Amino acid sequence: MESDVEELHERARRESAEQMKAAGERCDQLVKAAEEQQAEAGAKAKELVSEANSEAGKVRIAAVRKAEALLKEAEQKKAELVREAEKVKADAEREAERMIAEGKRELDVLVRRREDIQAEISRVQDVLEALESFEAPGGKDGGVKAGATAGITRSSGKSSES
Repeated sequence: MESDVEELHERARRESAEQMKAAGERCDQLVKAAEEQQAEAGAKAKELVSEANSEAGKVRIAAVRKAEALLKEAEQKKAELVREAEKVKADAEREAERMIAEGKRELDVLVRRREDIQAEISRVQDVLEALESFEAPGGKDGGVKAGATAGITRSSGKSSES
């Protein structure tokens, strides 16, 4: 019986050793598989980071290009507005010069008319003074005749009773 017990112990030890060996091999396989998965995951993560960096670079480049396009468009609009403003300014200056010239012409006409009117007034005053000098010694008849002729025409050819 002791030999049976010994044999059972020996068999139990052997089976236990085999199970331990099998468990160790299984653990080694699991660790190896985990390490492989970890290496694959690391490689995949590096690939994803690389792709993300590449995509971010593309996005940055696209953003820069878009910003450059917007700046160029803004500069073109600014240049167009500056040209338009300069044209409006030039048009306004020409219009102001035209109005000034027209105003000067009108002023010159008014000054000449005033001078003509002053000359006519002077002439009429001279005629009236001459008539008064004729009227005083000659009496009523001479004055009436001279008065009737005084209002007939002016130097411009228009009637003085206008």
